[in-house]
Amino acid sequence: MVGFHLVKNIVLIDGIERPSDILTRLNNSFCEIFKVGKNNHESINDGMDIAVCAIDKKKMQLEFASAGRPLYIVRNKTLHEIKGSLMPIGGIIDDRTPYNNEHVELKKGDHIYMSSDGYSDQFGGAAHKKLKTKGFKELLVKLAGEKVSRHGNALNEHIETWMQGSRQTDDILVAGLEV
Repeated sequence: MVGFHLVKNIVLIDGIERPSDILTRLNNSFCEIFKVGKNNHESINDGMDIAVCAIDKKKMQLEFASAGRPLYIVRNKTLHEIKGSLMPIGGIIDDRTPYNNEHVELKKGDHIYMSSDGYSDQFGGAAHKKLKTKGFKELLVKLAGEKVSRHGNALNEHIETWMQGSRQTDDILVAGLEV
């Protein structure tokens, strides 16, 4: 909830739109609130993963920055992964920014996905193991051949089948769009 409200203020009130700048400001605000850093005596040992993208529809360009979460683009049934920074929100505040913008030229028909780690970290299957990122990526490529209106239901059906009655262990969020 803290992260949601911070991002909302950064974008809507402060007017910051560049993904790497949003993440830098979010990290600094998060660290100030939870007293993370060199000059604070108390600190928490937790962080947050997040991905942010901005799309210019006229120029067909995507700008992406992340803290621990990748962006997936499926183009012509081939998955392209943009990893971004591995540094989570809640790292040490200093003069450097670990969050860099990645630029991607989009093509009509591209499928773009961002997600929390909850989908790939969900336990299930015959051996009651994690689905893992590989299984999630394979599903995204498979979905690219279906109508976009079907993707949400297909993702839900797949994870429910995978869980086989197991309880959900983490948040699950998958956001996707077709260019």
